[in-house]
Amino acid sequence: MSEHDTTDGGPATGPVLFTEQQRFRQWWLRGLLLLGAALVWTVWVDAVFATRDADVGVWVAWLLTGVLVPVAVLSLRLETTVEPGRVHVRFAPFFRGRTVEVTSVLDVRAVKVRPIVEWGGYGYRRNLRKGVAFLVQGKDAVQLSLGAGHKLVIGSQRADVLARAVRAAGAPDPVAPDADGDDELG
Repeated sequence: MSEHDTTDGGPATGPVLFTEQQRFRQWWLRGLLLLGAALVWTVWVDAVFATRDADVGVWVAWLLTGVLVPVAVLSLRLETTVEPGRVHVRFAPFFRGRTVEVTSVLDVRAVKVRPIVEWGGYGYRRNLRKGVAFLVQGKDAVQLSLGAGHKLVIGSQRADVLARAVRAAGAPDPVAPDADGDDELG
């Protein structure tokens, strides 16, 4: 990828400050996929070879749940790219993702998240009170506060580096309290 190409096809605004790709590598996810595929394959083998009477529904179920779903889940990857002026995050190869202009970012923080408890799991998550999250693995993330209470949470194996890159792209540093301990001006 050249300096002027981006993952969403738009023109880059400059050099890439940060890039990361993550895949779903949880043992339990792979186990569930394997178990589901094994069950579907068992039903398919029984329907096709034992009774020799498999209708189209059995073939479609086998193809979708026994082959396509496991391949699709295992091929998903979270791509995060930070360039001067913007942050782009997407689940490749199936989803376009989201681009955030750093001028709309009010605050950037490296945070710890509990994906199951706070967001209901991994992947692309939307919560009316919390905002939107892109989570793949682990508990480290970066939270972008976008105003009007909207937040974007991006899971990262290098959350501190990602937060610094977003600030370097033009987002503000976290507001530090003054010597009195209050954040008010004047």
